[in-house]
Amino acid sequence: MRFKAVLFDLDGVLFDGGPIHFQALNLALAECGYPKIGIEEHKSLFDGLPTKEKLKLLVTRGVVNTKDTDRIERAKKTRQKV
Repeated sequence: MRFKAVLFDLDGVLFDGGPIHFQALNLALAECGYPKIGIEEHKSLFDGLPTKEKLKLLVTRGVVNTKDTDRIERAKKTRQKV
């Protein structure tokens, strides 16, 4: 089978996954007993960053305990599939 075209989407070009990541992160934070972050905070500090980097920032800011980052990341992955 020959392909006439290949469609490649960079996040935000055809589909903006930002809102899904924002919601999944907040659900994971709440599930693990941490406060949610606001949409403006997410857009200004976290938007476009990988989850590990978001969690490092939250640890640095004293919002999340380092020992919980793996659990939060797993919870976020589960929530992203919604």
